[in-house]
Amino acid sequence: QFFSKLDQQIELEEQKLELLQQQKKCYIQKIFSQELRFKDEEGNYYKGWNKKQLKDVLEFSNKRTINENEYPVLTSSRQGLILQSDYYKDRKTFAESNIGYFILPKNHITYRSRSDDGIFKFNLNLMIDVGIISKYYPVFKGIDANQYYLTLHLNYQLKKEYIKYATGTSQLVLSQKDLQNIKTKLPSYEEQQKIGDFFSEIDRLVEKQSSKVGRLKVRKKELLQKMFV
Repeated sequence: QFFSKLDQQIELEEQKLELLQQQKKCYIQKIFSQELRFKDEEGNYYKGWNKKQLKDVLEFSNKRTINENEYPVLTSSRQGLILQSDYYKDRKTFAESNIGYFILPKNHITYRSRSDDGIFKFNLNLMIDVGIISKYYPVFKGIDANQYYLTLHLNYQLKKEYIKYATGTSQLVLSQKDLQNIKTKLPSYEEQQKIGDFFSEIDRLVEKQSSKVGRLKVRKKELLQKMFV
């Protein structure tokens, strides 16, 4: 009876999580199609989105490590940025040395420049003040841009463009130069701020709900283990 109620609670919280994720997808579609627009403080819609080449929007950083283990090593995955120590845990990493890794400061963006399926995931460092990441992960920030919004734009608005610009056969490579050649329409900085804050709050709610589901599952697992001790 108890476990039945716990399972029901887990299922309910998972449904809430799924609803939040679906709402986010819906808002992304409406905002990037400009079906849903934001207004300024006076209640007027912001000006139309302007077409720009990414070389005028992205500022790349070439700062690299000169010593071993200068900062925590990060991995940029499709689930987000992860500390390499957490990602690999007891498994050994391929790299013997991290000298020459890119330095990834907070509020900078990175991505894996190689892809087996044509999907390139961009991640914004909100985890730590400074980390380091493999040389295959270019590091940049937006010029006069809301970094949270820009990361969303790169992940959702431009994902079909990368196939056109990436090179390679068995493995696609989207170099810094390839990325800079892409053109896209961007909202004003003020509207970017509004969109960035909006999705930041949605992501906070998703993370909170995801943690709640995770805690319930851990609780169930612990209770089951106690029963069979």
